[in-house]
Amino acid sequence: MKNSTLLIRSLVIILLITGFAHFFYYNYSESGHDSVISFFSNTLQWESVEYWFYVFNDLSLVYIIVPFFVIELIRYAFLRRLNKDLILDSITNIITFGGFFLIEIILGILASVVAINVNPFLQRANYEKIRADMTQLEKAL
Repeated sequence: MKNSTLLIRSLVIILLITGFAHFFYYNYSESGHDSVISFFSNTLQWESVEYWFYVFNDLSLVYIIVPFFVIELIRYAFLRRLNKDLILDSITNIITFGGFFLIEIILGILASVVAINVNPFLQRANYEKIRADMTQLEKAL
């Protein structure tokens, strides 16, 4: 890619990012909102945040990674650069991501098992603390 093309594309990206911020600042600061932060905090509901977190975190393999993999293969096929090594490297990357995803699931299961097994000990510790506090209170009276 030429340096001039790279410069033009980077300037367009910078202008879009700054334009987005200025658009929200000027359009929403006059209508009762103080800033962009208050606009987004008033607009976003917790259910929406949880839903998008679920989509981008838990379903990322299905909705993000695999479609980009297919788009990447189509693009290389269109440019006539598609070969066996490229396909195998891309498949390896998806398998690696799937492995990391599987490790994340296993760690989540292990953390929930530990949390379930630790809970009785925490309850007993709280009970003993209450007994000790009551003993201290009786001695003080």
